Amino acid sequence: MDISAFKEAMERGGMRVLGTGAFGVVDGYPLMAVYAGAASLRVTVAMGPQEWRLRKAELKTELRKFGPVAWAGDRLVVSFRARRMTDGYRQAVLPLARTLKDLGIAIDDTCPVCGRGGCEAAAPYGQAYRPVHRACLESALAGTKESAAENRQNGSYLSGIAGAILGGIVGVIPSLLTVIAVDTVYAILFALVPLCAYYGYKLFKGKMDRTALICSIVMGILSVYILNFSGIGYILIEDYGMTFGRMLQAMPAFLGDISVWGEITRSSITQFIFAAIGIFLVWGAISRTAAGEVANAESVLAMSMPLRPENRSEDAREEDRPDGE
Repeated sequence: MDISAFKEAMERGGMRVLGTGAFGVVDGYPLMAVYAGAASLRVTVAMGPQEWRLRKAELKTELRKFGPVAWAGDRLVVSFRARRMTDGYRQAVLPLARTLKDLGIAIDDTCPVCGRGGCEAAAPYGQAYRPVHRACLESALAGTKESAAENRQNGSYLSGIAGAILGGIVGVIPSLLTVIAVDTVYAILFALVPLCAYYGYKLFKGKMDRTALICSIVMGILSVYILNFSGIGYILIEDYGMTFGRMLQAMPAFLGDISVWGEITRSSITQFIFAAIGIFLVWGAISRTAAGEVANAESVLAMSMPLRPENRSEDAREEDRPDGE
């Protein structure tokens, strides 16, 4: 089954397709199906910890026939073996929904936005397709648009850049502490720098456009120099007995020496690679813009549909029936 066959099958079943994912309410269960390659199809259903604890044994027993089963804290994920599938909807999504129905699995219709029950719609939320109040989605979209408009009008590049610098410096501290403690740098810690820079930019009310991403990337690269110059400052205090004030007075000599910059650059190739890895790891977070947040909220609303089966169209319900029924 290729991606085009996946999309076609899901749309025939009345599901809404976005990228490699499909969302729909099948036999009363909000389900999310994700194309994970020609050999795998993951189907996710929102499930609370109490329901999972009560039904864990029988769920694993009944669903193991489809493929590996995993619970991710607030959702159940079933990975179907899809290599020989021709219709992902009828061979994966629909059988899973009917198995859940046969087992009498309860759907928690508590809205993740307001925390109240009585949901009448389902929408993508927190890596699953969940019951939600449509009014809550509309309110969230309106709030996101209002925040974006306010940021466009009152946001400041200058204050945002200042926040990114401060955030980036804070993000370097864990790496500096590990160098001091165990004389080792860890790639994962470099991810904190662009992340802290991004949130520093946002906290200081910078304009949330591509400038936030640029500042985060720049601070991710500069973190290598910040870390090394901080290490020099630590050596001056620890090995040469300088006070903190004397160290600050001595640092401009190092900062103004181009040969020191050159030596740090030549000797820190591994750290630059770690910085690049860190930027890659948090790219999804640091690339968010105000316009992107609005687009995401609009997409969530557009992908919502009625939760109750009786609210679905007759054509969509007809598609749920296997051939011959």
